[in-house]
Amino acid sequence: MFFPFKQPIKAASFGEDQFVIIFSRYHNSDDNLMHIKTIIEFHRESETSFFVVMNLVPGNSVRDVQSILEYFSQSGFEIHYLVLSSSWYDKKMISAADMELFEETAENATVHLLDRVVTKSSQRFNERIEEVKDTVVKVLKKKRGYF
Repeated sequence: MFFPFKQPIKAASFGEDQFVIIFSRYHNSDDNLMHIKTIIEFHRESETSFFVVMNLVPGNSVRDVQSILEYFSQSGFEIHYLVLSSSWYDKKMISAADMELFEETAENATVHLLDRVVTKSSQRFNERIEEVKDTVVKVLKKKRGYF
């Protein structure tokens, strides 16, 4: 488990890059946004990347992520969204229409769609883990090119 304000960690898979993982802790998006902002502000001056884990819930509910996406779009950070389009529990997939809407909403960001179907398959789940790792490594290598 990763706690707020934990020092940045490293993973051998990602080389020397430091990162903080921010999990959604609240059912309410406004509370999640405040949680995210607090952690980012705490680490803003460090050479740290942030991984924010969240469910993409659109619409007019307390879990709507629109305010979080707007914050990221206006943050000045280089934003990359890794969208895992299939569920572990059943064969539900993110629809093309929902993906299109998300891409329109995710301004000033790069969207990486990982569309491997993993439903209750350990092998496919492990393959998706490798895809996630490879995508993150590519993003981090690109980031190093800017410094």
